[in-house]
Amino acid sequence: MNPLNQRLFVATAFVLFSLPLCAGWKLDDGKVHFFSVKDNIAAVPGTFAVTGGAKDGSFEVVVNLDTLDTALPPRDTNIKTALFEVASFPKMVLKGAFPADQLPKTVGTTAMVDFKAKLHYRGLSPEITFPMLLIRTDAKTVQAVTPRPVAVGMADLGLTGAPLEAMMKLCAHQSILPIAFVSFSGTWQAN
Repeated sequence: MNPLNQRLFVATAFVLFSLPLCAGWKLDDGKVHFFSVKDNIAAVPGTFAVTGGAKDGSFEVVVNLDTLDTALPPRDTNIKTALFEVASFPKMVLKGAFPADQLPKTVGTTAMVDFKAKLHYRGLSPEITFPMLLIRTDAKTVQAVTPRPVAVGMADLGLTGAPLEAMMKLCAHQSILPIAFVSFSGTWQAN
């Protein structure tokens, strides 16, 4: 290959392999999984659907609280109205740095990355750090999953006091542990 063609080949390869790192990203099929503990013995699992995107080194993930699914619709309604008060506070928003430079570069490779973000809800913005296992599945797709749940204090989100008491009264619980154990799964697609 002559030197000009060689330089064109290298420049083209660089551009093609760099596009997924520079492009914006869209979150598909995102889920927040959680469990909480009521009456000191019963775990309550559930999920929320999430949407989001990343661009210019930042990400935003929106947790739509109205999508709560604990596999028991009456319980979902109670949690949404008494605890989360979704009519007034319909979503949580997680914002942080998107470490595009740490994404796995080739198909089939993985990377373990600590994400640092602020979780915006009810006028509060606690900072949380969560580990994320990233798996490159094709040139424009990265699967993301937390390898273990992260403890999130309900007080950090304004969910203790009146909201928690209202939930306990409505459902006749003796107690609700003021911590939720949260994990995430989703697919990031390069635009």
